[in-house]
Amino acid sequence: GPLVLDPATSALHYGQEIFEGLKAYRQPDGSVATFRPDMNAARFARSAERLAMAQLPAELFIESLRALVEVDQDWVPSNPEDPDESLYLRPLMIATDVGLGVNRPSATYTYLVLASPAGSYFASGVKKTGTENEAQLRSTINAAIRNNVAFYPIDARGLVASAPLGDA
Repeated sequence: GPLVLDPATSALHYGQEIFEGLKAYRQPDGSVATFRPDMNAARFARSAERLAMAQLPAELFIESLRALVEVDQDWVPSNPEDPDESLYLRPLMIATDVGLGVNRPSATYTYLVLASPAGSYFASGVKKTGTENEAQLRSTINAAIRNNVAFYPIDARGLVASAPLGDA
């Protein structure tokens, strides 16, 4: 259901909010599988640490996804003509302390997972070239953003009042 938040909830003012996004796919045998939830759990933990938020254990993160997919498995598309259709999962955590006060991380948090059926991200599909130059470019871009905001799926306002930026 809807979230009810006090207007002074810290996530709304100081950006202590993180999220992930991953997909659950219908398999040929009818089962449902998520793609690399362990990698999403690790990035979620890095984002929480970066914003001085509570750490959600990876096991709990992955189990929450499994439990939601089990309950909502009928929402996972099974269209053989479009294998990219999926159930999109959006785990998120927000700071829920109430009050205005700069430079102190929240002591309370709410974690939840949203789910929604999703089609292909690209309407015309993905063109897979696999060239060596393309792989090198991706590697260079990934190295350049590791210490940048793009490496942490967060509300960037939280950087100011949370953990130091360090070297970019």
